[in-house]
Amino acid sequence: MGIIEGYIAKKVIDSLIGEIKKIVKNQNKNFEVKSSRIEESVNQHLKTIANWSSQVSFKDLRGNKHLSDIYLELDAYLTPLNQNLEQTEEPTRKKLIDTIEKTKDHIVLLGQPGAGKTTTVKYITNRLLTDGEFFKSEFNFPIVIRLREPQFRTSTHAILLFLYNVLGVRVESIEKIAPVEVYTPGEKIPEIVTEKRRDISTNLTQYKELLENVVVQALDDFRVLLIFDGLDEVSPDVRRALVNDIQRLIYKLNWAKVILTSRSGDYKYNLQGASEFEICSLSEKQIKKFASNWLTRGQNKKFLEEIAKTPFFDTAIRPLTIAHLCAIFDREKKLPRKPKTIYRKVVNLLLEEWDLQRSIIRQSKYQDFEPDQKFEFLSTMAFELTMRYESNSFSKSQFEAVYQSICDNFGLPKYESKKVAEELESFTGLLLQSGYDHFEFAHKSIQEYLTAEYLVRLPYLPEERALELLPNELAICIAMSTSPTNYLYVFAFEVLPEMTFSGSFLGSFFDRISLENIDFKRDPKLGLAIFQLITLQIKRGFLVEDIDIVKILYQFSSIRISLFELKQYCRVIGEQEENPGILLIDTSDLPVKRLKNAIIPNELFALDVFVEGW
Repeated sequence: MGIIEGYIAKKVIDSLIGEIKKIVKNQNKNFEVKSSRIEESVNQHLKTIANWSSQVSFKDLRGNKHLSDIYLELDAYLTPLNQNLEQTEEPTRKKLIDTIEKTKDHIVLLGQPGAGKTTTVKYITNRLLTDGEFFKSEFNFPIVIRLREPQFRTSTHAILLFLYNVLGVRVESIEKIAPVEVYTPGEKIPEIVTEKRRDISTNLTQYKELLENVVVQALDDFRVLLIFDGLDEVSPDVRRALVNDIQRLIYKLNWAKVILTSRSGDYKYNLQGASEFEICSLSEKQIKKFASNWLTRGQNKKFLEEIAKTPFFDTAIRPLTIAHLCAIFDREKKLPRKPKTIYRKVVNLLLEEWDLQRSIIRQSKYQDFEPDQKFEFLSTMAFELTMRYESNSFSKSQFEAVYQSICDNFGLPKYESKKVAEELESFTGLLLQSGYDHFEFAHKSIQEYLTAEYLVRLPYLPEERALELLPNELAICIAMSTSPTNYLYVFAFEVLPEMTFSGSFLGSFFDRISLENIDFKRDPKLGLAIFQLITLQIKRGFLVEDIDIVKILYQFSSIRISLFELKQYCRVIGEQEENPGILLIDTSDLPVKRLKNAIIPNELFALDVFVEGW
């Protein structure tokens, strides 16, 4: 026998049969089983989960990747984030696999969407099937219950029936009302079978105690690691019943162990006898290791260099996101040039795409609160929270205050802010509870993008005082605009003069313009906008050293050329006495009569700045 067959020792099966005979004897139930049937049933399941656990695949990935080649050990918080009473409290991090191995309790493994919950239990499953030393031989083999499968959507006895079938134990009285019908994961179950299972579930109630005792005896005798993956993927209507069934198993198990995974936002239960851990975001060291596992040596170095320069580097802390970025880089040999492409990719992935790829349907409890509405709600929430509290972290009361001011626009109940927040965290992971009394957006760059999406859809920009807090978001607005040149021009001449911005505003604004790789159109208005922005900065008494003008000009040939073409209409009047190197420019002859005089650094007006590389 191979490794899988070797788990099912005959003496264990013989002992199990003896124990089950004792269980059914007092109830006058007929019992007949052959050891070959048990071995056949268990091995069929082990072969199925061996295939399931050996590879990773998703839409952006070319082919499959072997889990053993790309797996990265994650860290875990010993206390879930939403239980931290103080926002300043740094949760304890430990190696996840070591923690699971050393914990004597059953385990609830939590994590945000894409944190690596399923990948972790795949790794544990694969190691148990291929490495006899893994977990120090505490368990003989795993049984995996993927709760997204159809049979767990309706029947409150589905777990017991599934285990009864997998373990191959047959009690005749149960067989008469619960005949065995085995369907492989993903296989469509005929409607007639689904209806029959509903009837079985009803009729089986009288045999539930017997069925539980038989299943528990088998799990303990085989020393099974019983994995329930994806509680969040089950309809809320049956979730409580499934948790109750798992709790009953935990009460009765002595040697077998349970691991249950769920998205953090969906887990509102307390399994007695189980410890809760939450998967941590990736550290910078783990990000580097992740890239080296997924890409070739030359590729991973280039990938890390490129992503470190982007404004969306913070999204790489989530395994799902960095896996997709690595897959895109592997396919294209580069990251997308425009960060807005990645912002949209990450948001769409978490809003809808990832569930669609896995055929998971999450039903909102609110009418019409579909992914597009959630996107608009999150965009509005991002803007309001940024404006009111100038942070990506906020308290429950702050969230509730903003929620109540916008909920009517989305047809949401006024006093259900907590439930809406829970649904957003569960469905998307874009907004999450980071402490007992705190929420935050998962990534600062995504909060900025959502805020910009809100701004760019408005018929007009908000009052100038509000915009002073948003240099990054305004730069992203320009990037997303259908006409970045005109947007920048209007901003420079109609919006910025009315603002009382700080000295760092334009520095942050230009830095983000540079990072966003915007396609400006060659146009006199573009050159004028740059002149105006710098002139206003200097007129307000702020130094321009914070703005790397040369860097910006050399990056955007359209700006270089537009400025060069304007020079023929400009005349140097002189130099500021208090600021040597700052030129006074007469621009009255410009073809667009918006700027009479400009105050420009000498380097900005130097000829070679505009023509070198042109």
